[in-house]
Amino acid sequence: MLNADLSPLPPDVAQRLRPFVAELERRFPSGLLSITVSGVALTPDYAPGASEVNTLLMFEAVTPEILEQLAALGPVHGRRMVAAPLVLTPEFVTNGRDAFPVELLNLQLCHRTVAGPDPVGALAIDAAHLRLQSEREMRGDVLALRENFIRAGDDPRALAEALAEAFAGDLAAFRAILHLLGRPVPQAARPTLRALAEAFGVDAAVLEEVEEIVRKDLRVDVDRLKRLYLAFYGIVGAVAVRLDALALPAPGAPR
Repeated sequence: MLNADLSPLPPDVAQRLRPFVAELERRFPSGLLSITVSGVALTPDYAPGASEVNTLLMFEAVTPEILEQLAALGPVHGRRMVAAPLVLTPEFVTNGRDAFPVELLNLQLCHRTVAGPDPVGALAIDAAHLRLQSEREMRGDVLALRENFIRAGDDPRALAEALAEAFAGDLAAFRAILHLLGRPVPQAARPTLRALAEAFGVDAAVLEEVEEIVRKDLRVDVDRLKRLYLAFYGIVGAVAVRLDALALPAPGAPR
């Protein structure tokens, strides 16, 4: 049985997680290998009562019975701002490094294991796979931003939703890109955006304004929203083009 230690976590995060972790330890006396906290709860961006707490649960194997047990916990702890956990197995992590390098890198960059062995800390991620997925994310968002802009027309809510969806995915890719460039990767969103702007020579003010609108769910007039949307679209496109020409270490080399 795991004996979780929540003392290294911020007090509010530990308080929210404690009942959830106790239920996990009660329901899974075996088979649950580790419990890890990840994401915004460990960063300066965490807002108590507003930000969700993300966890990674590592199981020896994931069966329908395990999913049923976890589903029974979801609604109760969701109301406490504990998000549905990311449920993984060692096999998935080891063999998924080529398919999900951006996601695994972001977990690696910002996590704390509170029970069991660290599942991602020593994970080697191939730079070529990381660059490929990062470029795919950027180019995919270029297409989505175009399509959603045409679909939304002058509807500010539709524009804001499309911008928020693109920004959420791009922030993880931005961290991966900074890592590829060998630059420090900040945990908080705004320093990440400023670092990316410096690396690529794009307008940090646009990125920060988009971040504020998305984070605060601000309602802004359609003209301002369109201006920001198109400026963000231009930045994503420019980053995608630069990524395509990025020199990388030899194939198979971790970054």
